[in-house]
Amino acid sequence: MAEETVIVGGLGGGGDGGGALPIALELGRLGVRTVFVSFVNLRQGDVINAEQVKWGLLKINPGSYTYKRFFEPRIASMGYETYCLCLREPRKALVEAYSWLAERFNAKVSIHVDLGGDSLVFGDEPRMGTWRADMKALSVIAEMGKRGIVRPHLAVGVLGGEGGGEISQNHLAENVLRLLEEGAYYGYYEPEGELRKEVISRLSELLRAVPSGMLSFYLESLRGKTGLKRYNMLYLRGMYEIKDYYKYHFFFDPVGVCSKSWLCQQMMRKGYVSRRELEGRSIRRRPPTELEQAVKELLKKKVDLEKLIRG
Repeated sequence: MAEETVIVGGLGGGGDGGGALPIALELGRLGVRTVFVSFVNLRQGDVINAEQVKWGLLKINPGSYTYKRFFEPRIASMGYETYCLCLREPRKALVEAYSWLAERFNAKVSIHVDLGGDSLVFGDEPRMGTWRADMKALSVIAEMGKRGIVRPHLAVGVLGGEGGGEISQNHLAENVLRLLEEGAYYGYYEPEGELRKEVISRLSELLRAVPSGMLSFYLESLRGKTGLKRYNMLYLRGMYEIKDYYKYHFFFDPVGVCSKSWLCQQMMRKGYVSRRELEGRSIRRRPPTELEQAVKELLKKKVDLEKLIRG
């Protein structure tokens, strides 16, 4: 039997893969073997010079490339065995490919990172960010958990920062408090000491090669450079506030998150959410809780990665 491995990677494409690197580096220091598996918002034919392993599953090498922002070849160049699950392919194919990966690597645990927080929207918020890719991926890892194939974990960094504020902050605050109350929250993670320096160095290297707004927010917060800052990159145009809590990864149970999200349930049931369904959804009244108040509750519990993966 193959050595037991932890699957680590991004949830929704873009900078999410880079956001998973701190966790992969931490696990490496703990002596845990990792394989990098990121969901990307692409069709498999969009990626050049990659090996198709299964329908929707590509093995990435340092020479792989595509027309979109793509961090995974850079991660492969760091020595990680790297795969991508292409979210523009049928959900059924992704479920089968993920199951194959778990068996291939004898993986019992997975950790997928979302930078921004749109994986935590439930579907009744007035502003939900760019949720489609994240929800499809979330539905896949939640199904892996429900079927007992792996113990999946959702790690959310730059909480509420998606698109510079495209998610309703008060609704997000209520969502995370509900998940906390129902036991679907595990704790927060932050790289420390020498690892923190290595993370800053590696992410700086990544961002010099490939731009990402959310990964830039994470890195600035990790460096302690919080407060208002002007951005003129990608979809970010203007002044944005870098929050101190953007540097944390908040760990949630994706099965619990998906059970609360109408969007995720629709993805799990049929693989998409129609425009008519979105137009007909009800919108929750604006809750009174501010996101900063909710974060204070989340910061009362710190996660131990070694204990988390050992079960």
